[in-house]
Parts: sequence; C-alpha cells; structure tokens
Amino acid sequence: MGEAHRPRRVTTFEEWRELARTGPRRWIIYGVEDKPDNIVLSVLLGLQQYLIMFGATVAVPFIVSGWIISTYQITDPEVASLFRANLITITFFAAGITTLLQLWPKTGSGLPIIQGSSFSFLGPVYSIIASTLIIAQAEGYSSFEEFIAATDEWTRISIVMQYVTGAILAASFFEIILGYSGIMGKIKRYITPVSIGPTVTLIGLTLFRAPAAMGVQYCAWEAFLVVLMIVILNQIIGKKFIRVQIFSILMSIIIV
Repeated sequence: MGEAHRPRRVTTFEEWRELARTGPRRWIIYGVEDKPDNIVLSVLLGLQQYLIMFGATVAVPFIVSGWIISTYQITDPEVASLFRANLITITFFAAGITTLLQLWPKTGSGLPIIQGSSFSFLGPVYSIIASTLIIAQAEGYSSFEEFIAATDEWTRISIVMQYVTGAILAASFFEIILGYSGIMGKIKRYITPVSIGPTVTLIGLTLFRAPAAMGVQYCAWEAFLVVLMIVILNQIIGKKFIRVQIFSILMSIIIV
C-alpha cells in the first residue's frame, strides 16, 4: 500500500522530461516543453526575463567595483568609470560563455538557463577586498597607507582584482571536484528546504552595505515598492488573473 502512493523517483533526463510533459502541473503555468500562445507573449516574457537577468548580472560587478573604489581610495571619476565598465563587460562576456556551455547537452543540462552572476560569492569577495593590510604586505609594503601612497589608482585596482580572481579560480576547482564526485547529490538528501531560508538571509545580509557603496542608498523606497507590487500582483491579483501573475515583475517595474 505504501509503495503504491510513493512518488516515482526520476533518475534520467528522459524520465524527467516525460514527467514534465505528462505529470501534474500544480502551480506551473508553462512547463519545460511548453511554448507561449503567440509571438507577442513570447516577446513580453523574454523582455521580463531579460530585465531580471540584466539587473542581477549588473548588480554584482556594480557592488564589487563600489567596494574596491571606496576601500582603495579611487578618487578619479574616469578611472572609476572605466573600471566599472570593464568589470560589467567582462561579467556579461563570461555569462554568455557559460550560458552557451549550459545549452550544450554535453557540457550542461541543455536547458535555456542563463548563467549570470551569483550573489553567494559577495561575502568572500568582500572579505578579500577588506583585507587591505594583508594585500599591502603581500605586495611588499609595511602598511596600507604606504601601499596607497606608492601606487597609482589603476595599479591598485589591478592588484586587488588579481587577488579576487585568483581566489575565485582556486575555489572553482573545489566546486568542480564536489560536482563531478557526486558528493553534492548525497549531501542534498540531508539539506531540507528549511535551510534555504537562512542561507538566502545570510547572503542578503552581506549585501547590506552595497547600496551605500554604490551611492544609491536613497532608492530604498523604490526598491521596497517594486517588491511590494510584485507580491500584490503575483500572490493576490494574480490568483484570479493569470496574465497578471505571469507579468507581475514587468508590470511592477513599469508601475513604480
């Protein structure tokens, strides 16, 4: 009796795709194999996805560049603007390469998933950037003040970015080992959805100083109104009007 009601475990991609096509939809509006009704709906959904992806992808280099500019006393506006532009360009280029790798079934899942920036790395990145004395001593200076006085602004940016990118590259090997060894699959059995909430909260707390570093601390009300509108349109009005639920993010941005 218990075996009859136990959900079937999906072990292959083909089984998962068949389940997505024939299984119960519940709250899913569009499944993996579904297509929007018309081209207008497809364009609007694509625009909404682009806005979501654009904001999340641009936010990380904006935050990181703001931290470096404020911590390492980058006062020249041209240097700061050029550094921020380069970092955003590199981020989009890397996101495009990883997205293409994700789309290829031999290297990824084959699903149209945009591989953008991750906010999970901001905590460790900020720790590296804030280690001013360690970086100064590693470069042969006795103090951070001496490091600032002896180097120009672009040199300081280049040095800090070398430490940040080196740490990310070193950590990526550890992530590759975890992924290909299958350890994460075993660990996920003991990670319940309850643990996701505190994890997301901790990631959000690391972004607490980000608005001040970016100089947009006065946009808090706008951000709050956007989130509030998304909740209202998606969870309240969207219960009766499915199109409102689909375009809740796009409508919230337009309204606010």
